[in-house]
Amino acid sequence: MYILDLPDGISLMNGSVDNIYGNQDYVFVSDHMPESDEEFRIWSNIMWAKEPSQYSPLKDIEYKIEDKEYSPEEIKQCECYVANHIMSLSSKNGDIAKETVKFNDLMNILVRNEN
Repeated sequence: MYILDLPDGISLMNGSVDNIYGNQDYVFVSDHMPESDEEFRIWSNIMWAKEPSQYSPLKDIEYKIEDKEYSPEEIKQCECYVANHIMSLSSKNGDIAKETVKFNDLMNILVRNEN
């Protein structure tokens, strides 16, 4: 969500300047012909997490992760575990496609490091 700062005399016809979304079209109206040096600004507040953490999709499928060097065999086992998880889902409701996207980067890393 974004917030607009508009020059004096210019307003938003269809919406609130305090609630702007990136996937919407908006119409601006003005009580005067805007000058070329008038600025429209859009901004957003970003809130950082108090405790940063690293996300791993493997935790979502209850695959135990250890802080160690994995052998090529262990890496292949992990690949198979993820592939089996993905294929156990339904293709009719799009779950296979969603999980494939979710695990794509991880699978690419595993394949690159299996030898």
